[in-house]
Amino acid sequence: MFFTNQSFRYSTKDSRLKRNSRLVKYILVEYYKKSQNDSVLDPKQLTIEHLYSDNGYTENSLLSNLTLTTSTINADELADKSVKEKIKILKEKSSIKANQTLDSYMVDGELDRKRREKDILNELYNNCFNFDKGIFFLNKSDIDKYKEVKKIIADIPELKDLLYSSGKNFEEKLKKDPKNILLKEKYEKLLEEEIGAVREVATTKE
Repeated sequence: MFFTNQSFRYSTKDSRLKRNSRLVKYILVEYYKKSQNDSVLDPKQLTIEHLYSDNGYTENSLLSNLTLTTSTINADELADKSVKEKIKILKEKSSIKANQTLDSYMVDGELDRKRREKDILNELYNNCFNFDKGIFFLNKSDIDKYKEVKKIIADIPELKDLLYSSGKNFEEKLKKDPKNILLKEKYEKLLEEEIGAVREVATTKE
């Protein structure tokens, strides 16, 4: 839930996310400086770049789609480029070590966001920050439930967006907001299918 929390997203096209620039930049600097070794990253000289184009409050605003560059490279060389072209340019011209290895996340011409997300989270949790889940009012049950719901709704973008924005309050949002009545019906149908699949597996084992 940390990864998809609104506070850790960035977009210039959404005023709620644009104000996160300092926090997002700080997190990326902390993540990148672990591999920098022989040089110092100066946040004042860096800008946030979207690998896939910035299109507001979508998957493209997540940390797995963000990197840091100098303002010169960002403005002059990366504008309107495909993700494949951007990563090639960053590999050749960026002084940030992590940018030089972004091509390792490319699979069939696309960025493997899930693997990059996992690597970023592991580094942040294990080597950069000491996280207390209690700060976010989360417990193991909340996290397990979030993962379960995320798996069930994986193929429904609207439900995923709602989950990402509301976190552990996802089901409450579905039930209480009249605007979500159709999404609520979709979710309930998916739950029924999931329960049916679990029962079928259990019956087979018997």
